[in-house]
Amino acid sequence: MRIHAYSMSSQYTIVKGNSVFKLKFETHFYCLFLFLFFYMEYLELVILGTLAGFLGALLGIGGGVLLVPSLVFFFHVPIHQAVAVSLIAIIATSTQVASFGIQHGFANVRLGLFLEIASMAGAVLSSFIAVRIEGHWIERIFSLTLFITAFLLIRRPKGQRITLEPNDDVGYFGGQYY
Repeated sequence: MRIHAYSMSSQYTIVKGNSVFKLKFETHFYCLFLFLFFYMEYLELVILGTLAGFLGALLGIGGGVLLVPSLVFFFHVPIHQAVAVSLIAIIATSTQVASFGIQHGFANVRLGLFLEIASMAGAVLSSFIAVRIEGHWIERIFSLTLFITAFLLIRRPKGQRITLEPNDDVGYFGGQYY
């Protein structure tokens, strides 16, 4: 976007994409307002990224659950690009939260490393498949995955314990590594 200001006549020409807006204002304050108005998309992306980082770190979801649908529906980004952008964006979030979890003893590093190896195999396979299928199939798979996850979380028995007691058997992957 380009903004041309003619201060002698207080006329402003705003060019955004193929649209040209010629406006006349009495003060330069309106030029600043229009400049901010046309850059609101960047502010929206900053808010979306902050919210995705917050929820991703809080819930352990990486933020992609929020980023991908938001990029597709609100910013009209194709699903293939939205998934790739989301994966790039959550690298920093995941790294920071993982280091915090390890530092405070929340993370089971042995289990995490085992899952990392297994998930890398799945990621390699899915990257070959993702470039060969149409975007609407990825959208359907994404939606189905979110639906099943939400259904399972809602249907979990109310009395089910999700925390471990000090004497609980944690199995082969139990324990922490420092």
